[in-house]
Amino acid sequence: MSTTADPELYAELRRRRRTIEGTIAGYKAKIAASERELEECLQMLQQFPQVYPILTLPNEITSEIFMHCLPSSSYLPSTPNPRNAPMLLLHICKAWRSVAISTPSLWAELRLTLDRLPRSFFEAENLEIFLADWLARVGACPLSVHLYGFLPNAEDGQRFMTTNLDRLSSHIQALTLDIPISHYPEHSLRFPRLRDLALGYNGEEDLVGLESASPIQTFSAASQLRKLDLFSGAAPSHFAVPWETLEAFTSEELSAQECADVLRLAPSLVTATFLEPLDSEVQSISHNNLKSLVISHAGDTLLQSLTFPALHDLTISSYDMKHAPLLQFISRASPSLLKLVVPAPPMQALQNMPVLTHLRLFAPETDHLTEFIRMLDRAQTPGFLPQLQVLEFTGCLPFVNLFLAMALSSRCAVAEDGAAKLRSFSQIWDQSPLTFEALQFNHEGHIGLAFKKLVQAGMEIYIGPPKPGQY
Repeated sequence: MSTTADPELYAELRRRRRTIEGTIAGYKAKIAASERELEECLQMLQQFPQVYPILTLPNEITSEIFMHCLPSSSYLPSTPNPRNAPMLLLHICKAWRSVAISTPSLWAELRLTLDRLPRSFFEAENLEIFLADWLARVGACPLSVHLYGFLPNAEDGQRFMTTNLDRLSSHIQALTLDIPISHYPEHSLRFPRLRDLALGYNGEEDLVGLESASPIQTFSAASQLRKLDLFSGAAPSHFAVPWETLEAFTSEELSAQECADVLRLAPSLVTATFLEPLDSEVQSISHNNLKSLVISHAGDTLLQSLTFPALHDLTISSYDMKHAPLLQFISRASPSLLKLVVPAPPMQALQNMPVLTHLRLFAPETDHLTEFIRMLDRAQTPGFLPQLQVLEFTGCLPFVNLFLAMALSSRCAVAEDGAAKLRSFSQIWDQSPLTFEALQFNHEGHIGLAFKKLVQAGMEIYIGPPKPGQY
């Protein structure tokens, strides 16, 4: 149908066209004006440096935040990993790289797992640059080095250890080596700052020949050595170290004779941990400076042979507490003990501990707890553990009743005879399926009220499952 014969419609369409074109022109003018305004704004912004809010933090705060980015002890990758701190922090931005490089404590721990690193890492130039950069960043901060694993060729492994330990030795304060026997350097190296040393053997090499071989001399000149930890088959006779300077020693599966040898070689020893000592003949030995001892599964001859007149802190695990040699050993140590951590011991083993201030009983049975709480009540047995200030039950079933509240209440104040006030009580429940949240005691009942009064009197009390990260 033709519309040319309708002049009115034609005129209306022309008017609508002019109106739409005018509207579009107006919008274009506004857009052009906004674009000019935007351009002016951008030009003005270019006169200011680009600053992100997080970059306005003082460097000291940023450094502290970076420290919390380091892997925890439960996840310990090799530190060259670019996906983990501290290496990751070098690749975020220039500002963070600068802060990371100038924070020595970020670089205070170096971990290398040799058999998991790429071959390119061991190329001379790459390794030299890596270590030079690391030492430049750590500066004067004490360095902790942990070397694990192995290289396929024993000669390469020993060469790597000798060269790079020598390069790092003047900075190292703590060193852990879990490497094959063949990788240990043969000659003494300089370790002027080395205080903590942990040595073990990675792999399945035969250790029998080491008993007749000359001791490894790598650490014989470490005059500042204070702590030695031997694990994975390493024994005291395998290494020449300055025993006379040692203050702390830890070992796994040594014979009773080797434990005694350590005590004889290290007269300054203050803390000793003998895990799983093997029974063997040993002569009697008394160590006058030892104050802290951790021991488990010790043979009869070792227990019968040791005397520690200054022992303050004793931890015994996985042991039959009715075993006569053990009770005799505890009896010899009891007059000086300040802290005791044991499974449920017979009451007679606790009665002659006049200065004990801390006691932890782990995995005690209900019958034993009942007897212990009866003895704890100062109204019933005033001479029992008179100086006890911290008491803890660990790994037990829920045990909360009025008798416990009464026993704790009896120790809420310093007695007239000078007996101490119990400051802290903890009952850490066993995490077996038998323990349910429903077994918690009623805080609103008369037992709960009794415990509330204890707290109001100043006693710290925790009853329940382990807290996160506890035990």
